[in-house]
Amino acid sequence: MPPSDADRPPPVPPPPVADPPKLSILARTTRGAGWIFAFRLFTRVLGTFSNIILAALLLPADFGIWTLGTASMQMVETLSYVGVEDALVREKAPDRAMYNTGFTLNLLRGLLVGAVMALAAYPVSLFYQQPALLPVLLILGLGSVIEAAGNIGMVDYRRSFEFDREFFWLAVPRVLQVLTMIVVAVLTRSYVALLAGIMVARVVKWVMGYVLHPFRPRLSLASWRHLLGFSAWTWVVSMAVLLRDQAPKAVIGFMLPAKILGMFGFGMDLAGMPITELVAPMSRSAFSGFSVGRHEGESGGETYLRIVSFIAVFTVPVGVGLSLVADPLVRLALGTEWLGTVPLISIVSLLSSFAVYGYLGWTLFFAHGRLKLVFVITATGALLRLLLLYLLLPRLELVGAALAVFLTSMLEDLAYIVLVRIYFAARFSVLWARNWRFLFAALLMAVVLYAAGLGWVPVVADRLTLSLHLLLVVPLGAALYAGTLVATWMLSGRPDGTEADLLRLIAGRLARVRR
Repeated sequence: MPPSDADRPPPVPPPPVADPPKLSILARTTRGAGWIFAFRLFTRVLGTFSNIILAALLLPADFGIWTLGTASMQMVETLSYVGVEDALVREKAPDRAMYNTGFTLNLLRGLLVGAVMALAAYPVSLFYQQPALLPVLLILGLGSVIEAAGNIGMVDYRRSFEFDREFFWLAVPRVLQVLTMIVVAVLTRSYVALLAGIMVARVVKWVMGYVLHPFRPRLSLASWRHLLGFSAWTWVVSMAVLLRDQAPKAVIGFMLPAKILGMFGFGMDLAGMPITELVAPMSRSAFSGFSVGRHEGESGGETYLRIVSFIAVFTVPVGVGLSLVADPLVRLALGTEWLGTVPLISIVSLLSSFAVYGYLGWTLFFAHGRLKLVFVITATGALLRLLLLYLLLPRLELVGAALAVFLTSMLEDLAYIVLVRIYFAARFSVLWARNWRFLFAALLMAVVLYAAGLGWVPVVADRLTLSLHLLLVVPLGAALYAGTLVATWMLSGRPDGTEADLLRLIAGRLARVRR
């Protein structure tokens, strides 16, 4: 006879479902950086595609008007930058008043930019003798206002490392911008296509911000003292960065022919690719990581050591490799008339290899609010760079410019390494233990390729031979670097460090894919 319900034993409750383990700061930072890398690659591919099509539909004069307009707007936006989003990211628990204040400050900044653009539209178009520039500046100013009125709540996705949502928020407007530009270019064959594209992007991004996040901002300045304490120093630092990075172009343009200035600008862009394409995206994610680590009680120094070593394992070989193949790369991509940039690229790309140590130090100090120190370092570097340019340019021209950038940037990087040691107890011995193997691997790669006549040598050949040369050197260098790195790690007893962090992250990704 089956037991009655009263005789049945009480049901055993299911075991509690454990919360998924929280990812480390390094894991969260690298996952966020992956989405930032993806967006940069996405925009570059999409931009190349759109530029090819638009170049066939529009005239160079159309792009000239557009360039003048966007350059004017970028200058005004840079001068008015206050960094409200960064201020909110580094807060432990920002309340509604802070978000509302951030929204209001952004809106006021956008209205200021729009007003300046409106007031400057006629004088600027008159100065350049381009009447078509007038509506371009007015519409770009309106676009700044629309963007400034966006949902400040979207900053939550940076705070929580949900960069996949940010990717969606940024990518959809970009796709619609390109489609709009192409369609309008077919219909009008004028710069109106470029204006239509950016306005569609701004409006779609504004709408998506309010669809994707439930926060609804209100006008308020209740927390302005708190936010502007950080934001004001952010503006001061941005002015020092502007002086350091842009003033040299004015000095070179004043002291040397325009051809040298053009080579300097293009060479710096190419040599700085390890920074712009690898370090900068990782730094954006690292800012969130450093901010969260500060609130979770993690040592800023230890977090810095793990993140900077993880990034350097990639940037060091890329920068050294770019330096090794500067000559054949310039010959193949640009032609012999650009050979003057080879010394610049060879020198500055070496700097790009190691810039991660200073760049991440800069980010760490920013996340911890030590902006006065950042300003002193940046302003000192800017003034020293201008002095070196004045002394070296008359004698060495482009090489002198490269040396001025290299020396001042290295001094800044060393300053951050020392100061991270002082303020965050990041020991040099730990930094060396985590980095010596890939530094040695990059050095061995450079020595072998140079000894074999494959690096730091002129390659006078046709385009096919240059292509084959690069197809040989690049994989060979990568294999030498990776093989040396793995061998030294295994011979060292497989210590817990950058290589182990990398293997753990790869294993974690594979495990999530299998699930």
